[in-house]
Amino acid sequence: MANDFENILSGIKSVITTNLATKLTAIETEKGDSIALPDVDASAYAFQTMDSEAINYDPFIIYGVESVETIPLYGGTAEKLSISVVYVLADGNRQNISEILFRVQRALKEIFEENFTNLDVGNKITVKRFEPVSFQSLDSSARYKAIGIILETNLA
Repeated sequence: MANDFENILSGIKSVITTNLATKLTAIETEKGDSIALPDVDASAYAFQTMDSEAINYDPFIIYGVESVETIPLYGGTAEKLSISVVYVLADGNRQNISEILFRVQRALKEIFEENFTNLDVGNKITVKRFEPVSFQSLDSSARYKAIGIILETNLA
C-alpha cells in the first residue's frame, strides 16, 4: 500500500509520537544548559487545521498536506508531495524561546531523517526547515511562536 496519502500521514504522526520525546531528551542532555524542551501531549495533534481541542494545549503540533504537484510520466503520473509539521508554543514571555524552538525543529528534522522508512513512501524524503513565525490567536489575546519542517517526497 505504498504511496497512500492516508498511510503516509498516519506514519508522520506515528514518527512524531514515537520518537519526539526521546529526541528532545537527548538534545537537552547534549546541550546541558537546563533549558527545558516542552513535550507534546498525546492529544495535542491537529491534522490540517487548528481545531478547538488542539489549541487548548501548549505546545501542540499541526501537520498536513501543503501541496501536491502532479508530474506526467509515460504511462501514468507521479506526484510531488509536500507535508508540513509545525510545532506551536505559547509565547507567555518565556525565557529562551528561540533556543527552544530551534532545538525542537532540530529534533523534528532528525526524527524524520532517521525514520523515513516508517512513512510508506517507498523512497527517501527531503526535510526542509522553515523560519519561526509569531502570531496571535484570533479568539484571544494569546500570542504564539511556531517553527517546523516541510517533508517532501515523490510518489510514483
